[in-house]
Amino acid sequence: MNLLQVSPYPAWPPDFGGAQRVHGLVSEVHPEWTVTRFALNLSSPRSVDQTIEIADDYIEYRYSPSIAGIIPDAVNLRRLWPSPMLHVVRHRQLRKYVRTADLIQVEHPGLFPYLHRIKPDETPIVYSSHNIESERVQAPEIIRPAIRWRLSKLERYAVKNADIVITVSEEERDWYRNEYSSDSSYHVAYNGTNVRIDSDSREINRDELAHHNNSDKLSCIFVGSDYEPNNRAVNEIVSWSDHIDGDSIEFLIIGSVCSDIDETEIPSNLKPVGYVEDLSPWYAISDVGINPVHTGSGSNTKIPEFLAHGLPTVTTPFGASGFPVEDGYHLLERPLSEFPATLRAINKGTIDTDQLRHHALEIVEEKLHWSQISRNVLEMYKGLLSE
Repeated sequence: MNLLQVSPYPAWPPDFGGAQRVHGLVSEVHPEWTVTRFALNLSSPRSVDQTIEIADDYIEYRYSPSIAGIIPDAVNLRRLWPSPMLHVVRHRQLRKYVRTADLIQVEHPGLFPYLHRIKPDETPIVYSSHNIESERVQAPEIIRPAIRWRLSKLERYAVKNADIVITVSEEERDWYRNEYSSDSSYHVAYNGTNVRIDSDSREINRDELAHHNNSDKLSCIFVGSDYEPNNRAVNEIVSWSDHIDGDSIEFLIIGSVCSDIDETEIPSNLKPVGYVEDLSPWYAISDVGINPVHTGSGSNTKIPEFLAHGLPTVTTPFGASGFPVEDGYHLLERPLSEFPATLRAINKGTIDTDQLRHHALEIVEEKLHWSQISRNVLEMYKGLLSE
């Protein structure tokens, strides 16, 4: 069987949240099926096509259309118009992939109309949702309503015309059903992780950053890209830092979200590290994962990463939404106002973090590892093609 996956960006290597999902969903499909990913590379300044061989029967074909250069890159406008753009360029290789595919999986609503229009009638097409895109608009206020309207129109078309809609959570599935009056078939595939950590590898990773590790302090880690909900979360962390036992609790902020931190107002117990290639050593020297994200859409990829690395996790209820986790059993759900007191309690040992860690690793293995998530997707696809 041939699966054609169409993505709005390259996803190999899977080194950010969207790419992790694009790759993770098919990570167990390609040993059994041939997987071809057609990835738009809209950030490339040159019109260059490139084929990346990821594994046997698994490639990523990258297309950098020169026409994208005339579309403004601000607020990701280029991703609003890929279907008209593809219609104009009529990419020969993409059309060949479409003709030979047994199933097409589309990773963004902006790509869906063109692929739905050119595919053979008998070829099933799947819309793989990463977020409720119309609720995730980052743009100046003056153009935000127009962008939201455009994304909502694209989403509605994708949800109503897909043979299957893959969502990140039951909540997202129900939102689509209610908002778009959709009776489409759905498959829930949580955001997951590829991490399987053991005590030996954790100690090796910890040794790599021993000079950053202060064993006398409770190290709390937050990881995020430069995205408005993450920026708001960091503002919350900064506001706590001055008042939360600075001598015994510290905060590590990892990722491009650090670019939004005012360096003149950094408390002494907050370390903005910035972007790093490998997060594993930073997870290894951390004691707690924190997720004060309280706005946005989709589900938060931080949660399975924290749980898989064996970190007791404190999150807002919003941050935990979309995952099959239970407050007090797998992690701790707290309103923002209770984060400082909860971290103090963990530091004093009045919360049993060993049990949290044990149950967290169990749920990752059962439901939040990409290998299991992808196997479920493969079985769903087999059922779809046998109908």
